[in-house]
Amino acid sequence: MRQAVYKVTDRVYVAVGYATANSTMVIGDDGIVIIDTTESLVSAEAIRAEFRKITQLPVKGLVYSHHHLDHVGGASAFASLEDAQTGRVTVVAHAGLPALMAGSTNTSTNSLLTRDVSMARFAYMFGAYLPWGPEGVVNNGAGPPMAFGAVGIVPPNTVFTDTLDITLAGVRMHLVHVPGETDDAAAVWMPDLGVLQTGELIMSESFPNLYTLRGSEIRNPMTWVRSVDRLRGLPAEHLVLCHGRPTSGRDEVASVLTNYRDAIQYVHDQTLRFIHKGGGPDELAARIRELPPHLKDQPYLSEFYGSVVSAVRQIYRSYLGWFTGDPTSLDPLPPVERARRYLKVMGGEERVLEEARSALEAEAYRWAADLLTHVIRANPDAREARKLKAEALRQLGYRQINTNFRHWYLTSALELEGRRLEFQLDWFREATSPRAVLAQLQSVPTEGLLTLLGTRLQAERTIDVQQTFAFVLDDTDEHYAVEIRRGVAQVHPQAPDGADFTLNTRKRILAGLVSGQTTLAQALDAQDASLEGDRRGGEAFLAYFDPPLQDWSALHFGVR
Repeated sequence: MRQAVYKVTDRVYVAVGYATANSTMVIGDDGIVIIDTTESLVSAEAIRAEFRKITQLPVKGLVYSHHHLDHVGGASAFASLEDAQTGRVTVVAHAGLPALMAGSTNTSTNSLLTRDVSMARFAYMFGAYLPWGPEGVVNNGAGPPMAFGAVGIVPPNTVFTDTLDITLAGVRMHLVHVPGETDDAAAVWMPDLGVLQTGELIMSESFPNLYTLRGSEIRNPMTWVRSVDRLRGLPAEHLVLCHGRPTSGRDEVASVLTNYRDAIQYVHDQTLRFIHKGGGPDELAARIRELPPHLKDQPYLSEFYGSVVSAVRQIYRSYLGWFTGDPTSLDPLPPVERARRYLKVMGGEERVLEEARSALEAEAYRWAADLLTHVIRANPDAREARKLKAEALRQLGYRQINTNFRHWYLTSALELEGRRLEFQLDWFREATSPRAVLAQLQSVPTEGLLTLLGTRLQAERTIDVQQTFAFVLDDTDEHYAVEIRRGVAQVHPQAPDGADFTLNTRKRILAGLVSGQTTLAQALDAQDASLEGDRRGGEAFLAYFDPPLQDWSALHFGVR
């Protein structure tokens, strides 16, 4: 993952190792085209400087493989917003990218409605609380640790749905919709150059992340397989990835594509095979733990980023949901009560600690962690149990090649030891800053903002409440209302007559109310809003909603 600009052909160069994702330069007749721009201006500007050592031709096109930040965040290092708006630079993406980028639909992996918990899990998954180095973050599996800094996103001005044939800077390009990791994924075939840029379809030099620990919608494995198959018929001499190094040679390219899709189908089909033999997620993960040797030994299928056992569990749930068929799982005792009963049967806390110490000495770390989980659930302040489980998780982390597993084990170990989890990586501090949160929420459609507010309703306090709060946004000329109706908050696209409260304000102030950065009282006192209706009643209405999550580490993933 060292920094290098790889020459694929005389016209195609790939910058690897400057960020988690790659950036590809295609040299045309009168300009260049950039495919993906990495996650920040810091990394993109470093890459631009390297590309400028090769050519001084102007940027004529940007192509986004999909909406994830590590592929679009550095765009303005190559082209300005004005360039895109005037058409001086053609910015191409799948038609689904803009909405997904804004996080305003439920098909986004970082959807607005789950933003807080998704970002909290994201921090664990990528080791945001860990130091860099052999006891912390070494890389992200798909690439080096993220390059942090300001973000400069340039929206697309040219979109397509299934395929698009376009010539940019004199280079013929055939874009193909290839859903896999995301619904808006695109690959780029350059027939005159013999180069295939796969987008995120071939994720990296790793088995794909069919399930991501941060949580996302189902990534359908057979959709992924069919997308790879769309590309296998192309006579590509060179394969360029979004993460990892390029490869050349028609036979090698064909081998990578075939083995990649076969690995996904193998895991999918064998999971279903053993589902039909009565296996549940745990049994399946124990049986299908790795790929067969002819696939496992391929350099593009090591489990640095994606995990076979994670994929198996996800495939089970995508077909059958959470129920394993065992009726004891239909309505089990709550975890804490179950843990207390287990401890009693096993002879009490001290007896379990003794067994856990023996397991640690025998390097049976998974069993030790399992035992100690019961002690900690029953007694969250059990210092010895927390210490021992932290050691078990740390050893599990050190033995992992999968970075997602590793980071989660090591972060949870810190949490169990009572360490204060503080971001070690600047990007996460920036992403959670009030300024960044407010900027994101301002870009969200107003209906989405108010829907987010509704997911925080304290239903237990509002079972007998029926009130309506209208919002009139002067700057966007929008009228919305939120009706609390006996434990449910319904968003209405028009403010109804006879609302109990009507707030006249601007979109920025509404975003501040939703993000918890301002209160109704502060907005009124600063004359940023005016209220029709009883002020105390309006404040009481908004107090029925939980405040947004302020400290992600408060979710205590490692102690559960």
